[in-house]
Amino acid sequence: MWPSAPVLLLVTIAVEGGEEGTRERVMSGCRAALGSSACTEAGAPGAEQEPLSALVRVEEAAVVVSVQGNDAEPATRRLEFAAEDSAEQRGIAAGVLVAALAADLERSAAAGAPEPAPVRPPPAPEPEPPEPSDIRAPEVTEPRRRVWLLDVGAYGTAPLGALSVHLGGQAEVGFFVLPRLALLAGARGDTALSGGLDASRLGLSLGAGFELLPRAHGLSLLAIGQGRIEELQLGGGLSEPLDASVLRGGGALSLRLGFPTLGAGFYAGLEGALIGPAVAVYVGTEPQGEVPLASFSLLFGGRLASLRP
Repeated sequence: MWPSAPVLLLVTIAVEGGEEGTRERVMSGCRAALGSSACTEAGAPGAEQEPLSALVRVEEAAVVVSVQGNDAEPATRRLEFAAEDSAEQRGIAAGVLVAALAADLERSAAAGAPEPAPVRPPPAPEPEPPEPSDIRAPEVTEPRRRVWLLDVGAYGTAPLGALSVHLGGQAEVGFFVLPRLALLAGARGDTALSGGLDASRLGLSLGAGFELLPRAHGLSLLAIGQGRIEELQLGGGLSEPLDASVLRGGGALSLRLGFPTLGAGFYAGLEGALIGPAVAVYVGTEPQGEVPLASFSLLFGGRLASLRP
């Protein structure tokens, strides 16, 4: 039996020459090698033209086998026989040779066929856009800003047309309700320098400050407006006013430049105030001057500032 071919072969066989029974022996040899359904006789009733066709030409002491494919050159072999080989052996050998040549042609055709293109998987579908409810705005980290500050310092004030220059101290605490807006409350006290009118002042203030520079933890420039009440205390020996203590009220505007660091810094500033009423001062019947409405002050001190983490 001829070894089984790697593919199914179909071949039609025509036989020329030879004695009676040669055709059947050739078909027997081919079918023994390829299978009974692979080999058909050319011109047999109901036979169709197969991809491979074979022509077996019988000579006196040899056989010539030619196998033709549709798209290939024919393969031809000549098989010589010995004198002692019987007619049956020769016919079967011719059929086996047909099967061998047909198998070689089929293998050659399969080897030369182009390889099929690799099958690539379809691309993955693009993810659907998220629903509008799933779209979140990126988180914005708010810059660090001050929450509160504390100014403790000294000031010198000179009332316009005043009897003397005053020196004093003040403390003020502020809380930033907005990144650049603070509410401030403070207390202060001052007294006249020696040689001037014996007078001193105690005051309380409440107001708001606006940060003019955007850097909350760098250089600070605060514009502050305040309402203020103060008690003016005059020395003895005065005939006017009859009461040595006068309560006054008004407002002040200041501009303070400072360095509100995480630790301690300092500040310096200018202030203008309008506090009334004006108070005339006498010794006996002699006028000594007046404590006016307006005053001008220079501020300097230390600053503590806290930054929000």
